[in-house]
Amino acid sequence: MSGKALAIDHKFAFALAVIGIPAAGGLHGYVGFLFGSLKSREWWSSDLMPIIFLLSAVVSGIGLLVVLYVAYSKFRKAALDDACLQGLAKTMWAFLTVVLLIEGLELLEMFYKSLEGIEMVQRLIEGPIRYGMFLQWGLSLMVFATLSYLILTHASGRALVTGMFASGIGMMLGVLAMRWNVVIGGQELSKTMKGLLIYYPEILGHEGLLAVLFIFLCPFIVLWLVTRFLPPWESKARKEVSS
Repeated sequence: MSGKALAIDHKFAFALAVIGIPAAGGLHGYVGFLFGSLKSREWWSSDLMPIIFLLSAVVSGIGLLVVLYVAYSKFRKAALDDACLQGLAKTMWAFLTVVLLIEGLELLEMFYKSLEGIEMVQRLIEGPIRYGMFLQWGLSLMVFATLSYLILTHASGRALVTGMFASGIGMMLGVLAMRWNVVIGGQELSKTMKGLLIYYPEILGHEGLLAVLFIFLCPFIVLWLVTRFLPPWESKARKEVSS
């Protein structure tokens, strides 16, 4: 591959980053702002909500990147770069540390202030979303411990790949549980804050599980199509010719 082609690719990737990163940050920050500005729901009313949504999107995005990198490399039978995985581990660990601290401070502030309706919030945590809270905090702490071990021991090879792949999946599931707890949990609080509602997800319908599954698979289908026509790696034939 010529230097001119690499320079064009670098400019194109830089342009995508300049457009994509602010757009993604604005989207998640704005969603967090919408929830945090709703003073009628104590579970949502927090000034830290935009930061939590933004940083949780970062750590789950890194987790998805790790999973895709490992899966694609295994599928193509290509060697994995330990230095790249170590860099991703340190980045994920740093952002996850901040997320855990902010989420913990949010809960501490909420119960310390003991505002009106806090009893219903406590019943919500102990009732409908208790399994979601267990998954959110349990998976996040497990990923934090795994990443800390990989970084401190300077892991490499299979141990690093296995640990990072498991951490990526755990991080995505943990953030999914957090979003469920926030979005669905807030709606399970009654408007009068004198009782709890129960949410039962439907299978069909425009907000059903099948629709969610379809939307979830769409980015992966698009990614597969793009890599088929514009592969981000050199083919074996091209490598043999260049060598």
